Amino acid sequence: MITLFRYTLPFARPVPTRHGPLAARTGLLVRDGKAWGEAAPWPGLSPESLGEAEAELQSWRECQASGRDFSPQLSSVAFAFDSVTDQVGTARRTVRQTKTTSTTPTKIPINALLSDEPLDTALPSLISSGFRTVKIKVGRQSIRADAGRVKEVHRQLGPDIKLRLDANRAWTLTDAVDFAKSITGVPLEYIEEPLQNPAELPAFHARSGLPVALDEALLEQPLEYYRAWRGVRVVVIKPTILGGLRAAKRLAVTATELGWLPVFSAVYESGVGIRALAQLAARCGAPGVAMGFDTYRCLADDVLQPRLTIRDGALDLLEADHAEVCFGKLQVLP
Repeated sequence: MITLFRYTLPFARPVPTRHGPLAARTGLLVRDGKAWGEAAPWPGLSPESLGEAEAELQSWRECQASGRDFSPQLSSVAFAFDSVTDQVGTARRTVRQTKTTSTTPTKIPINALLSDEPLDTALPSLISSGFRTVKIKVGRQSIRADAGRVKEVHRQLGPDIKLRLDANRAWTLTDAVDFAKSITGVPLEYIEEPLQNPAELPAFHARSGLPVALDEALLEQPLEYYRAWRGVRVVVIKPTILGGLRAAKRLAVTATELGWLPVFSAVYESGVGIRALAQLAARCGAPGVAMGFDTYRCLADDVLQPRLTIRDGALDLLEADHAEVCFGKLQVLP
């Protein structure tokens, strides 16, 4: 019989959202035997609310109690459901098997997330943590300030560190091209969703030469819709937002068939969700590609004890497998 819980975890510093800064992350956990799943809609991005997710989880519990089939309709609930029911081979028992499965990685590289932190304190921390890929949030300042920040990060970290940018659709086409010209000479792995009008992404690539990553666009059209778009190199896949683990796996397969690189990404889930995402990346991700799970470091606390650790720029799944959920940090739902 499944048990439902609510958690609230403080952020180390407020996280900006479309509805203003958030001081804490609130989500839901599901337990069925030894299996755990997380349903945590992200405000301003998830189409469902936390209350709607809780109601559907209650329906799942009622279906299980009465022996009826349950099919999740909400993305965050599907993420929890797929985790608990092991829909893509990511349950904890399969992680233990990776000790003898040479084709499945046990360490998942992660890109560091650099938002508006002062560089003099943020960069030494990233270097000491061993990150080899850094994603910089842009579009929150002037073009000149953003470009200067990107160039300074490149100067300090050097050419061996891969850089990714994420503009969250901040710019017009003209502004985005101006920004691209301002960082000429800085090698980028990709820039994620730079335009207010995503239909102009092919034009942006033609004028800037920069490789583009799709993110929010995946909520608007099927992935195949973008098949003919020039300049797309990467697809950022957020299972909590895009229909769960099974849907994420299908997207990754389609992206690979189209010649694009799938990068699995988090939306500030707790350690329960991050562990499931890392297991998905181990099963379905491209080897050696850094995943977007560094939102975890933004949490000042976690439901897992001990906390997951990022060492040498990677998450060790075998180590993460030993972390247990701390019930004292949870509220049981009736």
